[in-house]
Amino acid sequence: MGDTISKSTNFPAELSQEVFDLVKGKSSLARLSKQIPVAFTGTDMFTFTMDGEASLVGENGAKVNGGAAMTPVQVRPLKVEYGVRVSDEFMIASEERQIEILRPFTEGFAKKLARALDMMAIAKVNPKDGVTSALITNDFTAVTNRVLYTPGNAEGNIDDAAVLIGDYDVTGLALSKTLAAGMSAEVNSLGVKKFPELAWGASPETLRGIACDVNGTVNKYGTALGIVGDFDAFKWGYARDIEVRVIPYGDPDNTGSDLAGHNQVYLRAEAFIGFAVLDKNAFARIETPYAVKYNGNGADGGTAVANTVGMAGEAVEVAANTYTKTGKTFSKWNTKADGSGTDYAAGASLTLGAADVTLYAQWAS
Repeated sequence: MGDTISKSTNFPAELSQEVFDLVKGKSSLARLSKQIPVAFTGTDMFTFTMDGEASLVGENGAKVNGGAAMTPVQVRPLKVEYGVRVSDEFMIASEERQIEILRPFTEGFAKKLARALDMMAIAKVNPKDGVTSALITNDFTAVTNRVLYTPGNAEGNIDDAAVLIGDYDVTGLALSKTLAAGMSAEVNSLGVKKFPELAWGASPETLRGIACDVNGTVNKYGTALGIVGDFDAFKWGYARDIEVRVIPYGDPDNTGSDLAGHNQVYLRAEAFIGFAVLDKNAFARIETPYAVKYNGNGADGGTAVANTVGMAGEAVEVAANTYTKTGKTFSKWNTKADGSGTDYAAGASLTLGAADVTLYAQWAS
């Protein structure tokens, strides 16, 4: 095995299976949805949009078109790679010893694959740098059902999300650690915690009888704090065995350190995984709240202006001013204290991005 693996080969069968078994335990999407086989060239999944209801037909009665439309959704495999340096002992080790060395690498690679699956599918990004990738399609960024997270009212937010998915059933909850922490602090009118299962950072398998997973990958990138929906409408899988390449020379990870000069070899593993949201209407996103904040900018009276809260991409109305400043008249808001930024009049529309915005009062003589 030592000679073969030094060129390029697949993981030993038992380790390949371990990788994807471990992925299921570390990825919210893998835990909540079903795995399917994915062909190397891609797999077409067919969905049916059934707008009309079933028709009652009497004897000799005319039959009608039910209104169904069939749409193919392609699950396209994406290559995900990860590498690590190990001692060059690997090159001369026995097969048993090589597997012994590979096993912890397997566990690490599984974790990286799991995190990659969530981050790619939820936020449409390259997991390495968080940059949006055009290679990714049929992901959760296409989900237009969105609910703004209101701290203290997660229960109501999830109820609202469930309403948005219509006839679909809620089969799973993918919660970020941020959302889960907020939920764990919520109490009812008697002061009793609503979600004691989430205390101390726990990740229960179910919440109110619904399959649940808490994971930092949910909001590592993007603006979603949680995904609520029918996870039968999300599929994932891997396209072929995992390939591992042992590189004995050079600087393959661009660290500036030569392998041979440090008695090291580089293990690089590659896997092809695919996924698709089959119907975006089967899901709703619980969104991060962002705020327009108002700064009096030297005001010496009046009352503070309450934040205007919304979600990324939402147009909100700029608040009226309630600050006062002796000898001055309020004229407008501006994104810069010195007025060199963008002007906003009270009542104007401002489209929120994925960050809070501060508007500064501008005072005229």
